[in-house]
Amino acid sequence: EKTVLYEKVILSIIREHGIISRSEINKATNIRFSTITDITKDLITRGIICEANSLSSAPEGHTYKKALMLNNKYCCVVGVDIQVERITGVLTDFCGNVLSHIALNTSRESTQAELLTTVCQVIDSMLRSAGSKPVLGIGVSTIGILNRKSNTIMLVFEKSNWTDIRLLDALKQHYPQHQVFLEDQVVCKLFAEKWFAKQPFYPNTVFVDIGSVLGASIFFNGIPLRNNVGTIGEIGHFPVSPGNELCTCGREE
Repeated sequence: EKTVLYEKVILSIIREHGIISRSEINKATNIRFSTITDITKDLITRGIICEANSLSSAPEGHTYKKALMLNNKYCCVVGVDIQVERITGVLTDFCGNVLSHIALNTSRESTQAELLTTVCQVIDSMLRSAGSKPVLGIGVSTIGILNRKSNTIMLVFEKSNWTDIRLLDALKQHYPQHQVFLEDQVVCKLFAEKWFAKQPFYPNTVFVDIGSVLGASIFFNGIPLRNNVGTIGEIGHFPVSPGNELCTCGREE
């Protein structure tokens, strides 16, 4: 179990840094250097990571000296983003580079069954694009408030007929051969900032998303701050002053 934990920590460090040496992993984690050597050797054998000096060309500014990086050819990942009127799907390699994408429109009057059908159409298209490449998993970013106990979308203010949809259970039944993950879209956006943004990422961060609704996510020590239900960071849908127009949730804006 300790080896599995160390493996996850090492992979996380490599993903966050892009290219990193074993000695730098040792300094960042305090895992014994011999343990790091054994684990990374196994990860290389399994094709999950590779030594950067095995590449034909080096990114500018990097001196390799057997530094490690994720092997982008290891697998693909399917991502789905659900919005009120559009569902977008992407297929990425193991390093997050987009290989294919698709977007399908939805109607504001669409039912839960129609939503599920459209999501599956998007996923099926991306799985076909993957061809024979292994797919590590399917990640779904959703609007609304996500109940983390039941993995149910508790409330979608602009799509009341989507409320209480058990989307994760339905997708797991539809794609039993794949791991399926469901996450709040604002948390996904902050993860994207953490992993792919050019500027430094601070481990204690509040991210505010301003769109058709307000939302926020909070990272503490580099990981999402959560409660049992999933309402931490929900900052929208409270009255600012009396007498205003009603929000779609029924309260004054």
